[in-house]
Order: sequence, then C-alpha cells, then structure tokens
Amino acid sequence: MKRLQQIITHKGWRTAASLVGAFTASLAVMLHLGTAQSFRDSLASGYNLASLGFFVLVLFAAHHAFLPWEDKRGKRIILVLSLLFGLAEVLGNCLHSANSLAPLFTNGEQWTKTLTAFAGYSYLFAVLSTLLFRWLSKPKTAVTSLESPTHEAEPKPTLSPRRCFLVTWALVFVAYVPYFLALFPGVSSYDSRWQLQQALGLAPYTDHHPIVHTLLIRFFVKGTMSLGGDVNAGVAVFSLVQMLFLSAVFAYAIYKMRRWDFDRRLVLAAGLFFALFPINAIYSVTMWKNIPFGGAMLLLVIVLIDLLRQKQRFFNSAFNWVKFIGTFLAVVFMRNDGIYIALIALIILLITLKPLRVTLLAASLICIIAFVGTKGVIFSALDVEAGPMREAFSVPLQQFARVAKEHGDELSDSEKDYLCKLNQAESTDELAERYNPTISDPVKWYFDAPYLVNHIGTFVKVWTSLAVRYPGTYVAAFLNNNYGYWTVTESRWDYWMAFTSVEPNDFGMQRHSLFPAFEKFIYNHNLANYNSTPVYSQAYSLGLAFWLLMLCAAALVWRKRRQDLPALMPLFLLWLTCCASPVHGEYRYMYGIIIALPVVIGYTLNQINSAGRN
Repeated sequence: MKRLQQIITHKGWRTAASLVGAFTASLAVMLHLGTAQSFRDSLASGYNLASLGFFVLVLFAAHHAFLPWEDKRGKRIILVLSLLFGLAEVLGNCLHSANSLAPLFTNGEQWTKTLTAFAGYSYLFAVLSTLLFRWLSKPKTAVTSLESPTHEAEPKPTLSPRRCFLVTWALVFVAYVPYFLALFPGVSSYDSRWQLQQALGLAPYTDHHPIVHTLLIRFFVKGTMSLGGDVNAGVAVFSLVQMLFLSAVFAYAIYKMRRWDFDRRLVLAAGLFFALFPINAIYSVTMWKNIPFGGAMLLLVIVLIDLLRQKQRFFNSAFNWVKFIGTFLAVVFMRNDGIYIALIALIILLITLKPLRVTLLAASLICIIAFVGTKGVIFSALDVEAGPMREAFSVPLQQFARVAKEHGDELSDSEKDYLCKLNQAESTDELAERYNPTISDPVKWYFDAPYLVNHIGTFVKVWTSLAVRYPGTYVAAFLNNNYGYWTVTESRWDYWMAFTSVEPNDFGMQRHSLFPAFEKFIYNHNLANYNSTPVYSQAYSLGLAFWLLMLCAAALVWRKRRQDLPALMPLFLLWLTCCASPVHGEYRYMYGIIIALPVVIGYTLNQINSAGRN
C-alpha cells in the first residue's frame, strides 16, 4: 500500500509538472519581449485555437518524455542545452522586437515576462530533446526474415552504386529544370552583376568575391560568347553547369548515405529535400559564390566522415587523397573566409588523429602550397586587387556605431575625432544615423581602410577603452547583428531567403522566362508565403539548423563518440563566420550547414564502424 501511494504521488507530481511546463511553453511562444506592454498585452492575439493545440501537443510529448529514465549523463547534457536554448530564444525575441536587450529588465513585470519565456523555451527544448535521446537509447533490433530457416530468402534486386548515383543525379537535375526555364537565363543579384562586370572585362579584377569563382564565370560566359552566343546564353550555360554540379553533389551524398547503410527512410527524406526544396532549385541557377561553397562544405563533411571511419586505411587510396585535398581547396577557393574554416579544421584533425599526423601534415602542406601558389599566379597574371578590409571589420564597426548612437555625448574629443575619421563622418551624430542594428552595410561602406592601417594602435586603444566602459553596448551590438543564426522563432522573418530577379545592368543580361506561369508561382507561393505555413516554415529557420547541429554534436558526446566530432567541426566554424558577417541572418551564408544536415543527422543516428562499406 505504501509503495502504491509513492507511485501515485510520483505520477501526480509528474503530471502537475507537465501541465505547468506545457502552459509555460505555450505562453513563451506567444510573448513579445521587446515591448513595454503588460504581460497580458504582450501575448499574441488571434491564435487561441493554435495555442490550445500547441499546449496539448507539448503536454502529450512531456507525458512520454518524463517517464522514469536513469541516464544521468543524458540528463546533464539535455539540461545544459535546454538552458542555452531558453537564453537564446529570450535574447533573440527581444532583439527582434526592440533591437535592444534593455526591455527585458526594466521593471518587475518585464522580469516576469523574461523568466516565463526563459522557462517555457527551456522546458520545450528539454521535452523534445529528451524524447530524442530516449529514442536513441532504445536497442535497435534486427529485422528477422519471415522465410523458413531452411530456405534462404531471395535477395532483393538493388541498383548498383554507380547506377544509383547516376539515377539520383538525373532525377535531382530534372527537378531543377522547371526553375531554370522559369528564371532563364539565371538569377543575378548585385554581387552577381559585379562579378559579371569583371568576367566580361568591364571592370578590374578584385578578390572581394573569390577570384577563382569570378574566373569560372568568365570561362563559361565568355566561352559561350566566343562561340557566337550573347551574354544571356553565357549565363544560361553557367546556370546549367551549376545545376549539374549541385545535383551531382546531392546525388553523391545520397550514394554515400546508402553505402553507409543509413536508415532508408532518412535517405528518402534527404533525396526529397535535395530535389524538391525550392531554395535548392532557385540557388542552383543563382550566380553566387555561396552555392558552390555550400556544395564544397557538404563534400568536406562526407570526406571527413570517410576519414574518421577508415582511419589508417583512408590514405591508402590515391582517390581519397584527391578527394581530401580537392574538397579543402574548393572550400578555400569558393569563399574568402573558407581559409579560416579549412585551416582550423586541419589543425583539429592534426590534434585529434595522432596516428595520422605525418600524413595529415603532408596533405595540409599540399593544400596550403596549392592555395598560395594558385592565388599568387592568378593575382600576378591578372593584376587582381585585394578585397576590401571592411568585410572583416563588421563587428567592431557596428560596436563603434552603436556606442556613437547611445553614448555619443560621453565620448572624449579624441575618441570622437578617431571614430569620425575612421568612418569618414562629419560627426558622431552622422555615424549614429547610419547605424542599422541588423546589417553593417550602411556603416562599413564609409570605412576608411588606409586610415585604420596607419593608426592601428589607436584602433586597438579606442576599441579596448570603449569595450571596458560600455560592455553591454558592445554585446548588444554584436548579438543584434547575428541573432538570426542562433534563434529559432525569429530567424526566418526579417531577411529575404533567395534572390529571383536580374539586377539592372549595362551589359545586356535580361530575364527571358521560358516558363512564365511557373515564374509567377515561384514569386507568389514558393517565396511569398514560406513563413506563413506552419511547420514547413521552419525549414527556412537558420536558428533551427544551428540547433539541430548542436543536438547532433550533443548526441555524439552522449553516445561516447567524441572521436566523430571533427566531421562536424567545419560546420560549426562556418556558423562562427556567419556570426561575424554583415547581416543578422542571411540564408545563403548558412547554406553549407543546411544542405549538410541530412548527412550529419544520419551520421549521428547510425553507429557506423570501420568495417562497413565505403
């Protein structure tokens, strides 16, 4: 009887906690934290039925998540992640609404809203991640044959690996063809126009956008024009080549997932995502460096997984040497900050794979020599100008501008003079007016790089002095310029996902849609309404992609697979470069992470041993 009472009491507490937690989570997703409104007025209106449904779903999930579970290691990992997620969502919610963190703590009622949102988001993440970890902890039983033990079942016919790759490649490519016809000859943004001007010889070469990518554009566009085509035909050829490349990368990912014996449902889902997700198709005909760079990041993750699986055997194959060096070079050549990703990833490999240090060091030296030598030859032969320094200074320039906006009257005359000269402003008031909390372009376009180089000591002194005096302003400026990369609920609303038009130009490129009806559909449905569709809209959330990556890394640690983490490190390094980028949340910057997630998730869910197929 006493034991029964203990069970009833335990279940009662669990039920009560689930009810309170589900209610708090429902309040959290409805709260607007960046306003001075009361708690009641801060709740989103018009979503009563949806909120009730959300409450029921969370309650149902919590009932299953918080059944007795004795995995203390898993609980500790989930607790840490949940608290970090709750903090991220609270900060992101407030920054999205107010471009400031001050509203979180102005009075007692605002504190109540903040703590409620923090508790609700943390609880929601804890429920979902606990369900995931509990599912992963279940023993996976092998499927037994229904055939008589005295008769072997006939093997099911399967595609050969090569045929699987070719069929997948063809299917994904065909899925992109309607977009190619609708957006013919391709998509050209401001960045694309700038590179096309260089490729056509209308502007001097610059490495602001990777010079190798610009030369690839020149090869296909000018090559087509030399055969009698115009610039539109050249752009169309470039679009087709990029479609072939991206679809081939996706086909190779599917091929490797099958070879690694990933769950077939996951492989199918990955194939559908690669082929049917609109952004992939639109990006395949968009002239941006981020698209081939994203493909290179996916290939790099695949190569690293192969390396970690095979260890000593990996470099016994000449083809693996080519893949290893080729993917690293593709990463560094397709985006200028790829050099940081590649170098740090190589250092991590050298530290973690001690038996392979000599081989890895040799491969690293080959990569470095090839990169430096190729760029040196290209720069010398084509008189390429170095890219502007302003791209690397988005964070400190935004911090200076925010200090000028919030504390301009408190600065000394020497500090005002330095900030004005550095930013080519008449006064700190002008600098403050340029400040946009979510994008650094209005500030960085006036950045005087030669002045910085000649006064680098003063830069360090002023930056450090202001950081000590206004640490909160510095932190707010930094977070305000990158919250879209780490918050789920607010990261898909503010900034465009894809460019679909042709930037006005003076070299004759124009939109000549061969499928106008589908072009209209793309504008009116694929992009216009992506953030109004429940659940599906989260596919456009950069923050969700980051937290899925975090969950994968946490699951590897929990399953005592720390040795497999280096395969994920390039993606985390890419995320860090996004946090230092000019825009608070731009989809193309994280594209390499998004398209690598199916492989990373499969790698996390499956225990792959070195004896498996390559």
